[in-house]
Amino acid sequence: MGAQSRITPATIITLSRFLMVPVFIYFFLVENFQFAVGTLVLASLTDMLDGFMARHFNQRSDLGAMLDPLADKFMMTVSFLVLSYKKMIPWPVTALVIARDLYIVLGILWMSRCKSIIMVYKPSRLSKGATLSHFLLLCFSFVEYFMLRKEIGLNTNMATVFFNIQHSLLYIVTIFTLITTVQYTFVGIHFLKFGERKNKKTPPPNLPLI
Repeated sequence: MGAQSRITPATIITLSRFLMVPVFIYFFLVENFQFAVGTLVLASLTDMLDGFMARHFNQRSDLGAMLDPLADKFMMTVSFLVLSYKKMIPWPVTALVIARDLYIVLGILWMSRCKSIIMVYKPSRLSKGATLSHFLLLCFSFVEYFMLRKEIGLNTNMATVFFNIQHSLLYIVTIFTLITTVQYTFVGIHFLKFGERKNKKTPPPNLPLI
């Protein structure tokens, strides 16, 4: 196994986040919120830990670079699904978010095959904004759900603030998701035509940065 595809301790920590997903689902669905939140916190800590180890202990690898965002996306996707199941996030919003991610991943695979070169995926600023909006929506939706189950005691005014923020985030997530879907469609068309994305500085040959 090559150095860039080797399984390092950092990669093993990344893989552990995939195993935390079914644990989180179980605790959330049985409404053991303390352990559900604990699982999310542990997943966040492992996310920071594997990144720290990769940067400071020479444990970078192509495998780890691929698995790390997938683990994060897997956890977020499952969170959207369980919150929609609990009627905290409308199903159309969850379907839109998941459809957008599948569209990007399948598009990258298809275009890489068409051009016979690997299309390197690096999120755009808009995409990072979309991910941030997704994360915030999940956070406020979880808090609101806990409040409804009387696990967190907040007064009526504070509860109203949380509800209004969560409601606004639904619109923000929808707008960001639609905009980035269109953006990546144009990036994909450019890739098919020219093989790489234009960069005024030093674009790497045959490796489009999107």
